[in-house]
Amino acid sequence: MTTDYMPLFSKGLATLPGVQAVDVIGGIFVVILINDSSIAVTRADLAEELGLEKRSAMVGYEHVLSLSTVHMLDLIKRTASAASTK
Repeated sequence: MTTDYMPLFSKGLATLPGVQAVDVIGGIFVVILINDSSIAVTRADLAEELGLEKRSAMVGYEHVLSLSTVHMLDLIKRTASAASTK
C-alpha cells in the first residue's frame, strides 16, 4: 500500500525556518533539519487499515505513534522551529 504524503508536501514544510530538505525516501517522508537531525514519517498501519488518516514518526530517538495529519504538521513545525533557534 502506497502512503499519500501530499497533505504534508502541500503545506510548504521545505520553506519553514529550521528545515533543510523534505523528500520521500523508500516510502518514508523525511524532513531534514538544519541542526543535523531529522523527522521520519510513515503511515500508522492499523489506523490506515481502519480508514483513519494517521501517521507515525521518529523524531530523534522518540517514536511518536498515530497522529493525525494536522497534529503531525504541528509536530514538524515545532521541531523545525526549535532547530532554527539553536
